[in-house]
Order: sequence, then C-alpha cells, then structure tokens
Amino acid sequence: MNKLQAGFCRLNINPPMGTPINGYKTARQAEGVLDDLFVNALALRAESSCILLLAVDNFAIDSVTCLSLRQHVADVTGMPLEAVFLHTTHIHT
Repeated sequence: MNKLQAGFCRLNINPPMGTPINGYKTARQAEGVLDDLFVNALALRAESSCILLLAVDNFAIDSVTCLSLRQHVADVTGMPLEAVFLHTTHIHT
C-alpha cells in the first residue's frame, strides 16, 4: 500500500529596498512593501519517490537562473534535479 507524505514551507522573499523591479515600462526600484512576496514549497513522497514543487512570487526567472536554483535545491536536499520543479507567478502592483 502506498503511503503519501506531504510537507509545506513558506519563506518571505521581499527584496531589499532599492532592488530593481522588472515588468514595468520605466525603471523602478523597490520602495516599500504593499504585500509580502513568498516562495512556497510543497514536498510529496510516496514510497521511494519524492518531488518538490516551488512557487515563487516573482515576475519571471530566466532559464539559467531557474536551473541554478533547482540545482542548488537538489544539492541541499539530496533530491534528483528532475524532481525539483519551480514556477513563478505573474504579479502586479
């Protein structure tokens, strides 16, 4: 019988004030916090299979940075890279 295990974590990722913000026609920097930004992690395991789903409150992450982040998570957790999934949300002020 398969036994499903799940774990969840949330981490605040608000940028330091002055950090450039992407997604606008003109250059903008973080000047305050209206709503906190988070990375949410959901880990699922059934028997010997495990996956990690990461949802990042961020406009976009390029493919090189995405792979680097996934590799770091895989290295730290001991999970295979193929089991680490990352996606970003599209947010507006």
